[in-house]
Amino acid sequence: KAHSGPIRDVDVDASGALVATASSDGSARVFDARKKLRPTHRLKPPGGGVVELARHHPDPAALHLATARGLEAHVWALADSTLVATISCGGAVAALCWLPGVRNSSDRTLVVAAR
Repeated sequence: KAHSGPIRDVDVDASGALVATASSDGSARVFDARKKLRPTHRLKPPGGGVVELARHHPDPAALHLATARGLEAHVWALADSTLVATISCGGAVAALCWLPGVRNSSDRTLVVAAR
């Protein structure tokens, strides 16, 4: 069992190798689709609460995942499962989107829409 609560969102990276899930159990998980969906990461944003969204960076080499919980978006480095950025919003995060036209893995502009 991947999560102890309902899954709220699913996202597959551009290579098709990594599947990310966001859950009501307060975590985001990443699974390797090449290895029978073996779990590779469990990410828990500080403060608990429902993780509503998960979005992979469009460049698979970047190994970054964005998640949303309540009034915050979080960016994770999947290479070592560290939280690298927290974005506080004036309302609940409604959508996450990495800017199109990514030039390379260092181009990490995340658009966050809040209600």
